[in-house]
Amino acid sequence: MENSYHEPNRDTRPEQPGRSAAITSLVLGGVAVGLWLLDGAALLPVILGIVGLVFAAKAKKAGYTGDLRTAGFVLSLIGLIGGALALVAALTTIVLMGLAFDAGGFSWPEIWADFFDSLSDNSMFF
Repeated sequence: MENSYHEPNRDTRPEQPGRSAAITSLVLGGVAVGLWLLDGAALLPVILGIVGLVFAAKAKKAGYTGDLRTAGFVLSLIGLIGGALALVAALTTIVLMGLAFDAGGFSWPEIWADFFDSLSDNSMFF
């Protein structure tokens, strides 16, 4: 009697070299773009974009030329550029706020002293 059991959804294609690196690049690039657009994060998309580009390069070096690698490369690049722009904007804002405080006659020690005095007086909470 012959075994008639058949596995229904088995993928019989041979594993393509570099495909897993291309998928990793795609996921990291997508997360980088998502963090940049939805969260406004700056540093994490830059890091994930760089790592995604490294995995896209590994996939290309392994000989994988599919669309997954291209999409991962593009998303990682967008996440890297967007995160870098957000990082530059955040740093510029911090510098400009510091310059505005200095030009307005504010001093950080006085601001911190007033803040801690208000905490000890509990006047801030009532």
